[in-house]
Amino acid sequence: MFLLPDLNEIPHLYSSPLGRVWRLEAEELGLQDTLHSHFLVRKLPASGSFLTTSAMLGLAATTESRVGRPATHWLQDKGGVYIATPSTPHQVPILESSAPLTFHDAVESWRPIALAVQHCHSKGLTHGNVNPWSVHRDRELILLDAGTWIADAPGVSQWWPQSVRRAESHLRECGTKDDVLNLARLLVWLTRPGDPEAAPSLEHLPAWAIAPLASVLNDEGHITRVSDLLKALAPAPILSESNTEATNSVLFARVSHVEDIQHPTKGPGIKFWLLHPRPEAENSATRAQGAFFYKASHGDVYNSIAHIWEGAEVNILDALEVEDSKGRVFLSAKPETLPVIEPHWPVTVTNVLKADGCVSRMLVDTREDELPNIHLIFGSLVHEFLEYTRRDPELDFYSLWEQVLPRYRVGLLAAGLGESDMEKFEEDARAHFNNIVAFARGRSRERSVENPTWTGDYVEVSRYSSIFGLEGRIDLVTEHERDGLQIVELKTGSAREEHLTQLRSYKLLWDPLVQEQKKEVSGYLLYSKDASMRSAPLEDPMRERRLLRARNALVAWHRSSARDPTIIPQYFMEVPEDCNARACRWRKETCKRQTAILGFGQVEPEPKTWKGFEPELVARAQTWWAHFNHLLEMENWVEGEELGLMLQTGRLRERIDGFRAAPGLELGGFDRASGRVNFTGDHRNIFHIGQTVIAHRNDFHGSHIVRAQVESVGPNHIELATQGMPAPEQLPRSNWILDVLPMRIGYRSAQRSIYRILDQQRPEIFEVLFRPESAQAASLMEAQDCDDTLETLDVELNADQMNAVVHGLNAPVGALIQGPPGTGKTTVIAHLAHELARQGQYVLVAAQTNTAVDTMLSRILDVGWVDFIRVGTPERHPQLAARLTARGLAADEYFSDSLGQVTPKLEQLKRRLLEAPITGVTAHRAASSDLMSIATRARGPVPWDVVIVDEATQLTEPMTLAAISRAKRFILVGDHRQLPPVVRHESLMTPFHEELSRQRLSSNAPQLDLFGAPVVQERPMELRGLDQSLFERLINAGLSYTMLREQYRMNEEIMAFSNRHFYDSELLAHPSVAKRRLEIEESSPNPILAPNNPVVFVNVEPSEVTQGRDNPDEAKASAELVDALIQAGVEPREIGVISPFRAQVHAIRKLLFERQIADVDVDTVERYQGSERDVILVSLVKTERAGEFISDARRLNVTLTRARKKLIILGYRSCLIGDPLMRALIEQDETLCVDWPQHS
Repeated sequence: MFLLPDLNEIPHLYSSPLGRVWRLEAEELGLQDTLHSHFLVRKLPASGSFLTTSAMLGLAATTESRVGRPATHWLQDKGGVYIATPSTPHQVPILESSAPLTFHDAVESWRPIALAVQHCHSKGLTHGNVNPWSVHRDRELILLDAGTWIADAPGVSQWWPQSVRRAESHLRECGTKDDVLNLARLLVWLTRPGDPEAAPSLEHLPAWAIAPLASVLNDEGHITRVSDLLKALAPAPILSESNTEATNSVLFARVSHVEDIQHPTKGPGIKFWLLHPRPEAENSATRAQGAFFYKASHGDVYNSIAHIWEGAEVNILDALEVEDSKGRVFLSAKPETLPVIEPHWPVTVTNVLKADGCVSRMLVDTREDELPNIHLIFGSLVHEFLEYTRRDPELDFYSLWEQVLPRYRVGLLAAGLGESDMEKFEEDARAHFNNIVAFARGRSRERSVENPTWTGDYVEVSRYSSIFGLEGRIDLVTEHERDGLQIVELKTGSAREEHLTQLRSYKLLWDPLVQEQKKEVSGYLLYSKDASMRSAPLEDPMRERRLLRARNALVAWHRSSARDPTIIPQYFMEVPEDCNARACRWRKETCKRQTAILGFGQVEPEPKTWKGFEPELVARAQTWWAHFNHLLEMENWVEGEELGLMLQTGRLRERIDGFRAAPGLELGGFDRASGRVNFTGDHRNIFHIGQTVIAHRNDFHGSHIVRAQVESVGPNHIELATQGMPAPEQLPRSNWILDVLPMRIGYRSAQRSIYRILDQQRPEIFEVLFRPESAQAASLMEAQDCDDTLETLDVELNADQMNAVVHGLNAPVGALIQGPPGTGKTTVIAHLAHELARQGQYVLVAAQTNTAVDTMLSRILDVGWVDFIRVGTPERHPQLAARLTARGLAADEYFSDSLGQVTPKLEQLKRRLLEAPITGVTAHRAASSDLMSIATRARGPVPWDVVIVDEATQLTEPMTLAAISRAKRFILVGDHRQLPPVVRHESLMTPFHEELSRQRLSSNAPQLDLFGAPVVQERPMELRGLDQSLFERLINAGLSYTMLREQYRMNEEIMAFSNRHFYDSELLAHPSVAKRRLEIEESSPNPILAPNNPVVFVNVEPSEVTQGRDNPDEAKASAELVDALIQAGVEPREIGVISPFRAQVHAIRKLLFERQIADVDVDTVERYQGSERDVILVSLVKTERAGEFISDARRLNVTLTRARKKLIILGYRSCLIGDPLMRALIEQDETLCVDWPQHS
């Protein structure tokens, strides 16, 4: 609320198309408790109700980065509703500016706004009012007003689509596509200011920029995301001259005006224009260049480039220049020409080789749940021999065999081997070992074709190429000053044609580096089977063309399937000559079955495959698969783009601003034996242990890179572990960049999981998953014949917990258990697992994180069950191992991998692994691991009786199904009021898909599903984005669930806020905790530490108001409070500190280290769910805007419910009270508010 002066007596600041805007001082508005001195005041449209507007204003505060100042104050007056948006004395609307910017300067000013809107989309929000009257300049900073869009009515001009012209429906109907359109209009307006409602003109823009902007403005559908627009307008990388010696090569051009052409004699062809997005080309009107290729005369190139699309990035290497009758120069093909589509979307060499001839070969392999075979295990073993003999050529086989065999025993069982197979296996291994050792011991300094050997330093490395769009990890690469660079690929089988193609692929990855360093490059195939090492020809244009044609086809498929959910791949016998090819001979039956299961090319379900299933249920199952396949392809494409972003030298600043890269690091020490390397400098606190990173110098072409995992992080140094690294003496010491490597490990696991569910064809599971609204589904999820009194359990459960256990024991197919914070869901899980195991059932317990799995197994120990197996090793799970050891149990016998090392006989090992009634595993390892394969071989495709999934609301649906597909029944335990699945991109969020659904439903065409059937409801099966868990989807569909209501963690004051705002006041504090207080020895009165104040808000005045991700004042206050708590007698391990930003986490850790304080857990909220401490401190960081974390109800709920006895929240009150939820927390009766420092 604020006081509204008579605006008629005050000159307005400017007039927007929506009305006048005034800038007033805080005092004029009666605003005292605020850090802002000035506000922009405007009136809301009459059509918006105050209630609706208030909700919108609260949601507006969730934006982040440079989406500027939320509307923190509003007033309902008889003349309407007014809002006051924070401003500064220097803030000037760009609408008042008439000075045009060059296109380069306009993009630089516009990019932060685009990134901010992109961030907004990633949180499931849209902005809706990106326009010249909501953008302001504050000195050198461009700000986008986040407080006006939610309230202003968008008028009636052609700037705005019809869907956003009604204020009351604006929030519901405005989508991400509208924001992209308005961002494009804003960029054009910056280059030529004028009437903001006039149609934008593109004639004055650089030629290369016109096509992408026109695509957006004309709604052609090529660019629908902010990331697409940023990518299209990014400058192309600039390579050194040695990388662009081919005068007729075009790198990183954008494709425009694609058209099919026909020649009287050469037949069909393709023609397009190439646009060069370089800053120096801004004023050039002739940067476009044409290209054409005919199928008859340029067959290989035509087939490779035929997949091109409007706006695609392309490299055309070593092209032929030809002139047309008008003297214009075009590019066409000659024998050496190589086209590369989307070169900044790297594809692994392995996938390219699989896709050679037919993309579906790679897709079939990705979906199929193939069990390991002896060849894979043997190949891994022989590669390990190579690594050991590289270090010590004098190794003896038997000593090495005794060292490495124990690590392979579980894998041997997974591959189907038994004790009777081991003699032959060892004999073969010894032969291959001897062949490798012969080369290692007899290597020569002289290299020749007749006597090929390797010399120099050995390294095993990953390489990425944005020239050829490839990535690969090479078995062995050596560098030597005299002999140059040698690539060695180890093979354990017989020689095959594709081995040469694989080696040629690796040569492409190294080409730019050897050209830059002017070295020779040679390649060899080492066959350990017959002791031969063969020199391979590396100059083979025909092989390169075939390779890149397969790569381009694969990229085009991934892009198409990510854009259009109705696209289906080539299916069985659609092209008979492809299906009868040699490469498909062992895939044929698998491809045939997948085609029938997924319904490719079929109008009705295939009768033999779907015998006994209703066609409508089959159609739903196939639609469900297509929905998640589309989401997974979108996720895969986005992650490939993120990797490509790292490879683009011109976008380094974007990665730095997005906290994905740390520049300016120094290369420190390197331990060759352990593979550890150190970098020193400011790593910006953005890395954590276990993360995969790339160290580079912003040149992936002509210099070395290091791929590694983070081992440790210090205040000014970071240690990495790497298997393959160039000799450190060859590397420069300074100007290294550390980049977060996008992880793409989940794509294959998720694809296998969603296909496995369909392939298993379990009718009752189908009913629950694909027809959850049916009465039959409801009955399958309800407990039946509940006569079990659980007399075997000697620990009392409360009524809700008992109901949950009985429900889980007796539900025919599945059960849902909601466990709010502290309600004992892990106790329920432990008793469920105990009782099920007692009944003789095999139980799988799974979760998203290793910590959650270990916690479940520890609790199972507590309730008296000691017979289980944990997938992994004791070293990776030290807390669980310590619990076992403390009970006098041998930890090695409880972990699958260590059990394999201490159990010499395979049959004995197999018996122990399979007889354990309870198995613990993460969802990702449930999707694919050796123990899953062993159980499948022994007990069939559904090897467990029941799976219990904890943290089910943090798992995406495909990864939840990775666990569910392993058991006959499932029990999901979670809380959809706490953290949802982590989804990093807006295209995977529910609002994005609801927007697409609205667009489809608004069209006049009849609505069909992906297989041609009429759509009978807007959201069949409650399908949404990846941010919705299966747990939440089934609850939204109306299926029953059991809620635990009595909590055993927090005292009632700490519980009060979350109970009121997130659980409808249904929670109760157990008498044992309701009045619990912190027990401390106070040497002096301190209201923050006082036991009688369980909830304290500490107002920390900032020394500087910023939008940063760290707050030195709060960090210092946090460290001092932790110190004071310890001095008062609180154990360090019972103190936790939570902050939304990793930068603040590291700042607090550093201060605690300086105070020599250990054992205090400081981390982000995502890593704290499931944990609890006696005392929790929360550092909210923000000083200018509340930010997304505070307005994200589920993250806030988790943060506030980790404390047992005391919750201390540190923040800046003047900033935080602008958010309604945060204001309620600060002003509730249970919260004591104090200022820091509270005493001098």
